[in-house]
Amino acid sequence: MFKEEKKTNEIKRFEVKWKDTDIDVLKFIFENTIIRVQDTFDDHTKISSKLNSILLVMISITTLLGGFIIKEIDNAKPNDAFIATSIVGIMLSTILIIALIILSLSKSFKPPGRVPSNVMLNKLFKNDLIEENERLKFIIYKELVYNENKINHNQQINTTRLKRIDLIFISIICILSVMIIMLILLKGL
Repeated sequence: MFKEEKKTNEIKRFEVKWKDTDIDVLKFIFENTIIRVQDTFDDHTKISSKLNSILLVMISITTLLGGFIIKEIDNAKPNDAFIATSIVGIMLSTILIIALIILSLSKSFKPPGRVPSNVMLNKLFKNDLIEENERLKFIIYKELVYNENKINHNQQINTTRLKRIDLIFISIICILSVMIIMLILLKGL
């Protein structure tokens, strides 16, 4: 799973003198950045699976509470404490469900790979400042920089989502605690 790396206030940048670096070294580094980008994507997928599981549990609890309310209202002697607690539980669960849906819709995540038209730019191939034999090195270098930015961006999103999942778990515990306290107070135990 995703392990948060120690952060500094500044973002590390990939800096190498690409002209002085052997092409095989650049290719090796590039292959490793591809693996790391895939790792951040896999972490994103795992986090999304967790969010979906929590979302399904919260929807089930909300539906269950709604069913209990309907059943209790149909009783000859409805339990007002239970109905009030269930209504509060439904309202709080609905808020959490909305938060989970918003959190699971991460639109700014950068998946592995790149559209070929974004790599094969005319200005790159018609650039007279880059010698023909250096062009591949330059392309690999540019992809390394792009992948590093992608990795940093994805790690930041994954870290934020993990922190929000922790907050949602704390919220669920608080909701359950409030519901238990309400039941105890309203029942007069």
